[in-house]
Amino acid sequence: MSKFPPDWHQVRIGNLLTEHSDRSTSNNQHEVLSVTKDGIFSQREYFKKQIASEDNTGYKVVKRGDVVFSAMNLWMGSIDVVKEYDCGIVSPAYITMRPRAELIDTDFLSYFLRGEVMRKKYVQHSQQGASIVRRNLNKDDLLDDEVAIPPLPEQKMIAEILSGIDSAINAELVTASKVDMQYQGFLRQIFGGRSNILSLDHYSPLGELDLDISDGNYSSKYPSANEFVERGVPFIRASNMKDGSIDDNDMRFISAEKHREITKGHLKAGDILIANRGDIGKTSRVPARHIGSNINAQVVRINGGGKLNQSFLYHYLSSPFCQTLIDELTTGTALKQLPIGNIVKLLIPSPDLRTQIAIGDALDSMQKVIGISRKKVAKNSHLKRAVASDLLSGSKRVSV
Repeated sequence: MSKFPPDWHQVRIGNLLTEHSDRSTSNNQHEVLSVTKDGIFSQREYFKKQIASEDNTGYKVVKRGDVVFSAMNLWMGSIDVVKEYDCGIVSPAYITMRPRAELIDTDFLSYFLRGEVMRKKYVQHSQQGASIVRRNLNKDDLLDDEVAIPPLPEQKMIAEILSGIDSAINAELVTASKVDMQYQGFLRQIFGGRSNILSLDHYSPLGELDLDISDGNYSSKYPSANEFVERGVPFIRASNMKDGSIDDNDMRFISAEKHREITKGHLKAGDILIANRGDIGKTSRVPARHIGSNINAQVVRINGGGKLNQSFLYHYLSSPFCQTLIDELTTGTALKQLPIGNIVKLLIPSPDLRTQIAIGDALDSMQKVIGISRKKVAKNSHLKRAVASDLLSGSKRVSV
């Protein structure tokens, strides 16, 4: 018994999509497009350059509504419908197909082809190739497989619902991008070396500001691999530092006993962290939930202790100007690091506290807007996955 609603049509994929291979007749006849797991993009925009052959005569011509996919990367979701371009050209290595309009709505098709049901079929009809990230598609088997699709009116309604969620996601992405551009511009304007608002006379070496600075170099007390526990006191590594805060995913923990044994590296309110190995210069603020946590040897903690406003110090350390100074203090070739003895040489601006607070608050406000937009994007993306799963499988229906 089929798990799909009885009024859905069981259709052979090869009857939904017809392969075509129209070819360009001159070089750069149309925009060169690429298909990725994120969709179809202009090569110049996505890769910041055109990676196609110098002479792309003979590339496949695609039109709005055509389906393009990579046979080797289809199992990862590298397939989509051409939506943003009236006409384009793609590498001959891609497979190009045209849907039958009397069977399937083009807007619905984009969501359907990238949905869970079809993704399982892509994996099912692909076999491991020479590379772990590439698999060989058995195209004939895939096209001979069958799928269930709703009636056209329901397809159109499903596409409208999912498109509405996409519009909300894109609006928040635009907001986050615009505010982030303003934020980056403000960082350059304020902390820009000789052209900044703060005179270079305001800068002092970090070590002369009587700040609380330490790292997670515990020598003999450093936790060994068998001392990590399933739950306990968080042991923060540079990889946990993300988006200016601490990401609890893939967090390691040590026991309370080991935590008491380690007297160095405990986090305090107002601490700012800098990665001094690996992704050197990455900066995060310690959230309240991680006060008292430990840091490992890849991380240095700095606390203004009232001498420097926490927000002001964090944004300065994150600024391109400061990151350039950090690069100059980095040592090593194969294994680069930022020794704490060099960190204390880092030049820090120290205007009056009122100015620091005003700058810190302004930059915090911008980051708050960015953070809210990113949370909305994550929430709506989760909603879209859930709604798409229900509607594309027929477990929930829409009124037409």
